[in-house]
Amino acid sequence: MAIDVSVPSPGLLGALMVGHFLGNFVFQTGWMAGRKERLRVVAAHAGIVAVVSWALTGYFGSWALLLILWVVHFVVALARDAGASVAEDSPNKTAVLFVSEQIVRLSILIFLVWAVSSDVVNLQGVSGEGAWARVFGDLYLRLLVVVGGWVVAAPVVGFFLGILLSRFERELTQAQKEGLSRGGYWIGLSERSLIYLFILVGEPSGIGFLAAAKSVFRIGELRDEKDRKLAEYILIGTLMSFTLAMIVGLLTKGIPTALGFE
Repeated sequence: MAIDVSVPSPGLLGALMVGHFLGNFVFQTGWMAGRKERLRVVAAHAGIVAVVSWALTGYFGSWALLLILWVVHFVVALARDAGASVAEDSPNKTAVLFVSEQIVRLSILIFLVWAVSSDVVNLQGVSGEGAWARVFGDLYLRLLVVVGGWVVAAPVVGFFLGILLSRFERELTQAQKEGLSRGGYWIGLSERSLIYLFILVGEPSGIGFLAAAKSVFRIGELRDEKDRKLAEYILIGTLMSFTLAMIVGLLTKGIPTALGFE
C-alpha cells in the first residue's frame, strides 16, 4: 500500500534537488573547489548548479526560474565560504557546516517549490508539468529518484566521509598515505556505487562478496604492528562507507512507493 504523502510538484522538487547535488558534487571541478575565495569562481559555480537544475525541470521558457536559482545558490555559497573560515582545521565544525549548508539549500528549494505551487510566487513559464515530465511521465520522476540517490550515496557520502576521517588521516605517516593519486576516492566511489546498485536490484548479498573482496586486497598491505593505525583507518572508513551507502540505497528504494507510483 502506498503512503499518502503530499508533495507539491514532485517533478519540480525532484529536479531542483537532483540539480543541486549534481551541480555541487559531480560538475564542480577541483579547480573551482580550490578557488572558492574568488567571487567570479563562486558565481560561475552557482551558474552551473542553476543551469543544471533549470534544465532538469523542463521549464525552458522560464528565465526567471533560472535567475532565482542562480541567486539562491550564489548567496548560500557566499554564506558557506564565510563560515568556512570559522570551521577551518576543525573536522567537527566543518562537518556541521557541511550538513547545515545542505539543509539550508534544500529547505530553500522546498520553499520555492511550495511558493510556486501555491501561486504565492507567479513565475511565467512555470505551470503544469515540465517538458521532461510531459514526455516521459512517471518514468522521468523515477529516473530523478535513482540518479539523485546515486549522487548522495556515492559522491556526497564520499565528500562527507573525507571530512569525518580527516582527523584520523592526520595520524598516518607519509609512507602509510602513499598510493595512486585519488586512488582512495575512486575505490570508495566504486564500492558505494556497487552497494547502491545491489540494494536497488534487491541483491544485498552482493555486498558481502564486495566486503570479502576488499578484505583480500587490503590484507596484503598490513604487515606488522606499525600498520595498526592504517588498519583501523581503513576499517573505520569502510564500515562508515558501507553503512551510509546502504542507508541511502534503502531510502531511495522506498521513495517511489511513498510517492505512490510504484
